Amino acid sequence: PGGSLSQEIERLRIAALRARLLGYDVAASRDFSVRRLTRNLVLLNIAVRRVARRGPLDAAGSRAAIFVARSYEQLAELPELDSVSLRMTAAVHYELAGFQANAATMARLAMPVRDFSTDGAYNLPELASLFLQRRFLACRLARPTQPVSLREDLDQDALVAAAVRLAQEALGNAASYFLLGDSAVIEEAAEDLSIARDALLDIGAVHDTNLIDGLRVLLPRLQATSTWTALAPLLPGNPLWARYLRALGRGVGSSGALDSRSISELWPSQMSAVDGGVLDGRSHVVRMPTSAGKTRIAEMAIVHALATRP
Repeated sequence: PGGSLSQEIERLRIAALRARLLGYDVAASRDFSVRRLTRNLVLLNIAVRRVARRGPLDAAGSRAAIFVARSYEQLAELPELDSVSLRMTAAVHYELAGFQANAATMARLAMPVRDFSTDGAYNLPELASLFLQRRFLACRLARPTQPVSLREDLDQDALVAAAVRLAQEALGNAASYFLLGDSAVIEEAAEDLSIARDALLDIGAVHDTNLIDGLRVLLPRLQATSTWTALAPLLPGNPLWARYLRALGRGVGSSGALDSRSISELWPSQMSAVDGGVLDGRSHVVRMPTSAGKTRIAEMAIVHALATRP
């Protein structure tokens, strides 16, 4: 049977749920066309990213991004498809919709990251997983260290390898921005991701092209909401304020530095408080729901006060 895309995704969700709970074969119990479903999702994926390139998504765009994310998440349940690529695509769209926790969870599910003591270089999905989990220090340290060159005389396999290494280097450089605040680094990273994407697209490396393109679309959004964009201009040149932003970038918590998740962006509620003047040196009352970021706002106000009135 046919039906709308949303109806087919719902049938897939039910089939996957039955497979998990009852042990049914999800492939045998489906009543939809995987080829048609995949084709329609690819078109919607492209459309959402095209809109995201023009700026932040509005309410309709965010709903479309969430639908794409959930659809790819369900599609990853099919055993004959590449679950890593599908889940990473879901993570990118959760991120575009502003669901950072969902994106990090999906990235971790798609590609659990090896411990740094494990031998062998990190592949592109592993580095992308680190990046989407905001483990920026680990992402920076895991990037390739050898210079990358996309030369015209490379054969196809060598070109793929070089383009992937360029994308990996770009992710490491983008991570450096969130750690240290150098805007030139993230601009270079965006350019390198575009070069790597175009090179892989020309030779038909679909999965790598799709992942790199998604990360390229995300960079401007992440930069726009970063602590460096929102907070650094408030006290330019102040060493205590800059040190605080670097500490946030490295991450906090009881786990080791390489496992810490960076506090590199402000939530919309925190942006509203900053825009409303919570750091202007006057007394304020902040009223927000539970887990909306009040503690971080108070912390920022304390550090700002210490930096301006030591």
